[in-house]
Amino acid sequence: MAAYGYLLAGLVMGLFALVASSSLVVAGLCALVGVVAGYAMLPVIALDFANLPMLAFAGAMLGLAAARAGHQRRTPRATMGSALAVALALGWLIVLPMATSTPMLHAGAYRALIGPVDTLRNAPDLAPVDPAHVRMVDGRLAERLAERVLGERGALGSQVTVGTMDLQVVRGEWWWVAPLNHAGFFRWLENRAGTPGYVMVSATDSRDVRLVTTLDGAPLALRHNAGAWLGDVPARHLYANGYATRGLIDFSFEIDDDGRPFLVATEIEHRVGFSGATPVGAVILDVQTGAHTRCAIADCPAWVDLIQPTELVTARINDWGEYVHGWFNPSKKNQLAATAGTARILDRAGHQFHYTGIRSASADRGTTGYMLVDTRTGAATYYLQAGATEEA
Repeated sequence: MAAYGYLLAGLVMGLFALVASSSLVVAGLCALVGVVAGYAMLPVIALDFANLPMLAFAGAMLGLAAARAGHQRRTPRATMGSALAVALALGWLIVLPMATSTPMLHAGAYRALIGPVDTLRNAPDLAPVDPAHVRMVDGRLAERLAERVLGERGALGSQVTVGTMDLQVVRGEWWWVAPLNHAGFFRWLENRAGTPGYVMVSATDSRDVRLVTTLDGAPLALRHNAGAWLGDVPARHLYANGYATRGLIDFSFEIDDDGRPFLVATEIEHRVGFSGATPVGAVILDVQTGAHTRCAIADCPAWVDLIQPTELVTARINDWGEYVHGWFNPSKKNQLAATAGTARILDRAGHQFHYTGIRSASADRGTTGYMLVDTRTGAATYYLQAGATEEA
């Protein structure tokens, strides 16, 4: 049942509206609004994600407003129903998340999200970066180079745009790779088959820029891309095909070693009430055919580079450093924090890591070391080596 997520969103909104208004007509109208909202919002059908309680609260408030606007005299039972619907919605939306997720009560759980952190001092592998894979091209330069090569194709530049440049390893080399996205609704409508390929920019050689439009002699057609509409939107396509109960974030564009294009979405679970998002696997979407595969972290194909999103990694590092002595630590004793910005590096064994400096919470320009977090597994290692922050 492809549309069950939308229907459940409508059911939640309609049910709370019914209790608040005691009117089947109001409940039915709110249920329809909920279905439309579900189509637009793609709410995760799980109790610990915020979208469903938001719809419940909206249904309760709309039902209450409709009841108050009615001219008939309300019974005490109907009035109690309105109060109950609003109270339950508020409890689900605000009270329950605060009780189960606030760092004041769950500082230890937040600090543990990063998992075991190995701390190394003067270790032999203190500088594991492979000098043969030092990146010379950053994301902004890669985007400009990609737009330039697209502009050289004349009319194609008016049909598509260059999507987000995603860093990845292809056949042992660093590349920035971006899909060609539809340039707007009418461009999508005119070319429902998909856009004609993707752009690759070498991260180590700015002269190596490729516009890839064929694969094994056949033309590429990227149907599911960020410029698509309605059911072709990647997140909506997955939502309607069995993933409405899964928290999917951070859709990154990756190609396998044969050049076949995919979108890789990180699947998360909440480990601290409504918060503490933790990657548990990935969903791989073939952007041409719409075929999809769900895999646990250990079972994802070797060409999948990024399962641990940068934002989540930074948040976990900061929680680990901030709650070293619990939530109440006004003197910031032993507190650590990540420096601004992260980088992706490749070690001599071919493993990828998020790199960020680590500083004392009370120091702005000096670091106590740096941390490497595996981009697939999330395993973290803290290297003790004093230095300066990127800004300094």
